[in-house]
Amino acid sequence: MHYIIHTGPGIGDIIQFLSMARGIKENDPKARVDLLMRGSAKILALNNQILECQNYVNKLYWYSSKDIRQDIKLLSELLNNRYDYGFVRIGSVSGEPSLWIYRIMRLARCKKIVGYGTDKVDIAVDIPQHSHYLERNRLLLNAIGIKGRDDAISIDESKLDKSWLNKLDIYDGDKIVGLSLGTNSMVWKENGRDIEYDVKSWPYEYWLKLTKQLIELGYKVILIGGIKERNELSEKNIVFPKHNKLIDLVGKTSIKESLTIINRISLLVGAEGGMMHCASAVGTTTLTIFGGSDYKIWNPGGNHSEIINLYLECAPCFCTSQGAHCDNHRCLEKITPEMVLDKIIKMIS
Repeated sequence: MHYIIHTGPGIGDIIQFLSMARGIKENDPKARVDLLMRGSAKILALNNQILECQNYVNKLYWYSSKDIRQDIKLLSELLNNRYDYGFVRIGSVSGEPSLWIYRIMRLARCKKIVGYGTDKVDIAVDIPQHSHYLERNRLLLNAIGIKGRDDAISIDESKLDKSWLNKLDIYDGDKIVGLSLGTNSMVWKENGRDIEYDVKSWPYEYWLKLTKQLIELGYKVILIGGIKERNELSEKNIVFPKHNKLIDLVGKTSIKESLTIINRISLLVGAEGGMMHCASAVGTTTLTIFGGSDYKIWNPGGNHSEIINLYLECAPCFCTSQGAHCDNHRCLEKITPEMVLDKIIKMIS
């Protein structure tokens, strides 16, 4: 049997569907499972680093509504695989729902399309509002007689290169707290214009204060982030202290290297985003800071996930016009470094 799953382009999106692919492969070890995202060749290269560390997805494909040549090439490849089932979710994170993915699966002659958000699928699945992504994945699989999984663990540790960690003075027995500094902003489309907004990121000033507090208490701290976070720290003139208990890797590691680090640490703390879902995929304990996104849906999952959330009446506002126009992020700014530190100490002890 051949299966294809529609996913978003983010790191967290790919991770979330790896557990679904694992459920399929455990039901049918000979199955072929592919992912299909809307994106670009650059995003494909980043996400393929994740696929190098797992055993359940055969290939990640991409399409673009702005690149017809790529879409024609994609369709020719998909036709060769003759998919038995395609999984789609028709929704909107930008304010403009699109049936593009549904049309691609139809053109690729997928025998049965399973999904929600549209009545055009062959097997429509009722997904309760605010369902956790693991529950959503299970319901999609249940619709075709597959049980699905209760956890997000999907990364094969044997495919992670841990030898280079010794160069960072990271050894077995070390108690290490990882801090994932960044998340990606989103675009909301309204009246013909794009509005970029961010209702998930915790202030960098708070990360700096939390880092200093952890070091003072004797914890070893690793900072994790990408080039975007490195540039933003530079623009804000925020400098983390040089200390033998601080390893600053912001903008210095690949996705695959970040997975290796997250697999090694005791606890990963961060705002809801891709790195937190990476931690759930390797079984690392997480503490996730929630602001505008829905903790019921996007909690990284597993028995080792805890959250900090103020549960304000205006939240969640992620992927809404309200969130796109919010200029008072008290849902994040009222979560103090002291509150996060107290939670970290309780979790580690």
